[in-house]
Amino acid sequence: MTERPLTPQRLIPARLGGDLRLLRRVGALLWPHRLRIAGLAGCVLVQALSAAAAPFLIRAMLDDALPYRNLTLLVELGATIAGAAALGGVAGVGATHLSHSTGHRVVHRLRTGMFEHLQRMPLTFFTQSRTTDLQTHLVTDVDGLVLVLTGTTSSAIQNGMLLLATGTALVLLDWRLGVIAVVAAVVLMLVTGRVGKERRALTRRRQRGFSQLAGLIEESLSASAVLLARTLGRNSDQRDRFRAESRRLADVQLRGALAGRWRTAVRGAALITLPAAVYTVAGIQIAAGATLTIGTVVAFATTLTRVIRPVTALQNASQGFSGSLALFERIFAVLDLPAPGTAAPGAPPLRVTRGAVEVDDVTVRYDSAEQPALYGVRLRAEPGQMTAIVGASGAGKTTLAHVLLGLHPPDRGRLLVDGQDLAQVAPDSIANGIGFVAQDTYLFHTTIRENLLFARPDATDAELAAACRAAKIHDLIAGLPKGYETVVGERGHRFSGGERQRLSLARLLLRDPPIAVLDEATSALDTRTEAAIRAALDRRAAGSPGGRTMIVIAHRLSTVRSADQIVVLHHGRVMERGTHHQLLELDGYYRRLVTAGEAAQAG
Repeated sequence: MTERPLTPQRLIPARLGGDLRLLRRVGALLWPHRLRIAGLAGCVLVQALSAAAAPFLIRAMLDDALPYRNLTLLVELGATIAGAAALGGVAGVGATHLSHSTGHRVVHRLRTGMFEHLQRMPLTFFTQSRTTDLQTHLVTDVDGLVLVLTGTTSSAIQNGMLLLATGTALVLLDWRLGVIAVVAAVVLMLVTGRVGKERRALTRRRQRGFSQLAGLIEESLSASAVLLARTLGRNSDQRDRFRAESRRLADVQLRGALAGRWRTAVRGAALITLPAAVYTVAGIQIAAGATLTIGTVVAFATTLTRVIRPVTALQNASQGFSGSLALFERIFAVLDLPAPGTAAPGAPPLRVTRGAVEVDDVTVRYDSAEQPALYGVRLRAEPGQMTAIVGASGAGKTTLAHVLLGLHPPDRGRLLVDGQDLAQVAPDSIANGIGFVAQDTYLFHTTIRENLLFARPDATDAELAAACRAAKIHDLIAGLPKGYETVVGERGHRFSGGERQRLSLARLLLRDPPIAVLDEATSALDTRTEAAIRAALDRRAAGSPGGRTMIVIAHRLSTVRSADQIVVLHHGRVMERGTHHQLLELDGYYRRLVTAGEAAQAG
């Protein structure tokens, strides 16, 4: 099956079948934590009932205790109110603990799930995606859900239950006043929907703005970008781009902060006037002969003011949750990206006994390409020998390297190692048998020691030094003030290209795989250093009876003259194969490459 490259545009969130489907997926995230959510609901119920009991106790104090100077009843009622408040406070703390612990567990699961899913994506996905887009999804988008899942959701449950309890209490105190109050509160809440939709759209724009700004920072403040801008005199352009992008983001954030504030202010003012309306309506009822006590009216008015807070909190929670749906959309859009198929569960690990590598009729076609990158490629690399892959730019050499490493499954054909199909073995085991060094050496922004130990964490200092001596880099490291504890800088910019390549080769020698694939791994080295390192690589690898299998991809043909076999690629096909002298005698494509290379060196 042809693997479809994934572009950054495919990260732009699309509607996932409507809000109902989206809410079902959110519910599926919460379902494993249903016991905690049930405990949260129980705490909220206790909190709501404690609050709902207060107006009845206050009415009893005003109607039954104070008029008759019944101090005993007054003290009992006051103590009951205090006890109910204390119980509600304890329940509130429990609810907060359960909501935060549940929310952070869900967020942790989402973040790790996204990271693991992205790790399974094909290499073409990362070559066509911006790292900052992925960082925004993993950090900013997921962190934006923390407040929703811990504070907003808990607030919605607590205040919803509290509103239900206090609304019931109001109706029980006086059903006529209660119905009026509940209807007024519901009417005022109906306008929240439009504000929520606006917040949701602004949240999408804000998150895209964060991603754009992060990408601009990475492109402008890396060592390479600073060097390019200064040598071309374009620092002012970079500042203008950053200023414009920051201004756009600030505008979106301001609109988000102000979204619905006028509606909220109107609702708040209306709710504040409700107590005065209660006294007015109650006065009219009393004048008309209704049986309303002072305690009922005061308790009702006092309780009604407590409705304002949950109503406002529910409105804010609704707006916050509407905004969070945009974050869920972006996160699910990443989780829904199709990852390549993996080996079946329980697949056996790759076991390298000899190190024989066979490329059997391999064809690879990228989705956006008219012609296949590789077509019907067949070759065999024998243990203890060096096989060189040569060809002009675009011939398919790097694609073949990715196939050899199991990074890109072929559309047709197989890659066999000692007879084992790489598509049928556990993917994580491939790196134990096949090592790789690329031309573009990647080093972490940490110490030399940590960079080397990334290949083999259990290596000793003596083994580190031996690998570095073989890679002709130990003396340089030892001469640094901090030696192996020297921080290499972002992407290793503290060192030259040749030094970075030697560090990468030392990392390979430290791991000591029986099969090594080198993609222009010595292009920045002088011929003498290259020969010394090649000799170290040619030595028999541990656990490889036939010697290390070397597959070298090179543009500089002088580095492959001594190869046991040279395979010439042209437009993804094998044109010629043989030793250097055999291919020269053919007087074909390889000879033309050699002649062109010699002419370029002479020029």
